[in-house]
Amino acid sequence: DASRFVVLDEIYPQPPLSMVGMGVSMQKRLMRNQHVDDLKVSLKSFKKRFANYFARLDLLHFPNLIRHNTSAAVCGEEEGVCWWYNRRNLHSYFTDHTHLTDDGLELLRDSYTTILKNIMKRL
Repeated sequence: DASRFVVLDEIYPQPPLSMVGMGVSMQKRLMRNQHVDDLKVSLKSFKKRFANYFARLDLLHFPNLIRHNTSAAVCGEEEGVCWWYNRRNLHSYFTDHTHLTDDGLELLRDSYTTILKNIMKRL
């Protein structure tokens, strides 16, 4: 009975569509010795932009629904800031505008592990 729980991955901050794609943008900037420290968004502006989305999710009250706060993981490196890339190794977190790279997925590993452990306890 695997359908006893539904995990809803909430929307997470993403690079603007005006960018070619994070990987390509990062590569071009680094090759030209350009700064990459603007490749981020504030968590506050993200929450404000999607306030209606989160308000609608707050109206969902189902005992088998588990909301996955993906923005907490994606924006967890520096308080209040959501970076589009790993600042230690300069790897992009996004392949394009929405799809995560291995580095991006790694940000979510702990939260997914916690969710799965909680589900196993409830079975």
